[in-house]
Amino acid sequence: MSDEQELIPIEQHTLTFYGKPIIVVRLPDGRPGVVLRFLCENLHIDTNAQVQRVQRSEPMAEDLVFTRVETPGGAQRMATLVLRSIAYWFATIDTRRMEKDDPRRLAIVAVPAGSR
Repeated sequence: MSDEQELIPIEQHTLTFYGKPIIVVRLPDGRPGVVLRFLCENLHIDTNAQVQRVQRSEPMAEDLVFTRVETPGGAQRMATLVLRSIAYWFATIDTRRMEKDDPRRLAIVAVPAGSR
């Protein structure tokens, strides 16, 4: 993780996902990305495990970048997944580990089949 180049986003915004914040960025090359830490926290899944899973996945690995994210505690280096890989990432989450009536699980299961 420390060997990766850190990108400085040209834009950063906070959105709400199931009542909790997620951070989205626009990378220097114009691609949109989602900071994995906040998305994973909202889904109650381990961020480090998800970063490692993305790094092992040929379809997603090239879309994993590390960005400097401004937080209330100061700038932090965080794993960010380019938006085009988010649907694939959602589709590969093992929802069997989540409560059946958890609305976050239902959101993941509802990812269109063509995105998987």
